[in-house]
Amino acid sequence: MVVIRSLKRTPGLLRSEPIIFVPILVIGLLQAPQLFAQSLDPVVSTVVSLVMTGLFVFVMPFFFGGLIGMVNDVATSGRTSLGRFIGHGKTFYLSILGAYLIVFALTMTLGFALGIGVVVGVIGLFASGGSALAIAVVVLLLLVFLVIYLAIIAVFQFYGHAVVLDGARAVDSLKRSFDVVRTNLRQVVGYYLVLIVGGVVIGGIYGAMMLLLFPPATPGEPAPMPDLGPALVGVGGSALLTTLFGAVFLVYSVVFYRAITGLDEPTTESSEPSAL
Repeated sequence: MVVIRSLKRTPGLLRSEPIIFVPILVIGLLQAPQLFAQSLDPVVSTVVSLVMTGLFVFVMPFFFGGLIGMVNDVATSGRTSLGRFIGHGKTFYLSILGAYLIVFALTMTLGFALGIGVVVGVIGLFASGGSALAIAVVVLLLLVFLVIYLAIIAVFQFYGHAVVLDGARAVDSLKRSFDVVRTNLRQVVGYYLVLIVGGVVIGGIYGAMMLLLFPPATPGEPAPMPDLGPALVGVGGSALLTTLFGAVFLVYSVVFYRAITGLDEPTTESSEPSAL
C-alpha cells in the first residue's frame, strides 16, 4: 500500500539529509512569541497572535516551497542544501502564495459562516426552550460545517506539491490537487488518517507540556509573567516538536505525492525541478 511504503521511506530520507530539519527548526523558533504571549494578558496575547498570523501568511509560502523542493531533491538525487532551499523558495513563492491566499480566504469565510451559525443556533435554542429537535438541528449544522471545512483542507492540501513538483501556477495547483485527491481517494483517506493520528499524539504532548510549564491563572487574577526557565524549556520543547513532526510530515507528504502521481516511475528526464 502506498501509505505504508511512503511511511517506511520517510526515515531513510531524513537520515540521509538531516539538513531538512534546519528550516523547520527556524519555523518552530518563529512561533516563540506566540508561546510567550499565551501566558500574558489576553489582549496582548490576541494582538501578538494576529500579528504573527499575518506574518506567517506571507512567510510560510517561501518555507513551504523551499522545503518541498529540498525533499524532492533528496527523493530524486539524494542530495540537497540550504542554497537549494532558498532557490526553491524564491522560484515558487508567488504561485504558492496565490494558492495559499485562496485557501486561506475559503477557510476564513467558512469560519465566519460557522460563527454566525453558532450564534443563530444558540439564539434558536433559547427561543425554543432547548428542545431536543433544536439541539439536533444545531449539532447537525455544526457537523455539516466541519465536514465542509475538512473537505476543503483535504482536497486542496497538495497545492504546494503541485506547484513545486508539477510546475503548476496558483489556480492550476488547486485544480491539480483536487484531481489528485479525487483519483486517489482511497490512498488519500489512509494518508489523512495517518496525519490525524500523528497530530493528535503531538497535540496531546504539546498540550500537556504547556499546562505543566504554564499553569492557568487563577480566575480574577492577572496572568503571572512566565519564569525564564520554564519559558525557555517551553520554547525549546515546542521548537523540537515542530521540527520533528514537521519534518516527518513534510517528507511523508512529498514521498506520498510522488508515489500516487507516478513521479517515481523511471524516466530519462532530469530529476531536477524544471523551474530551477
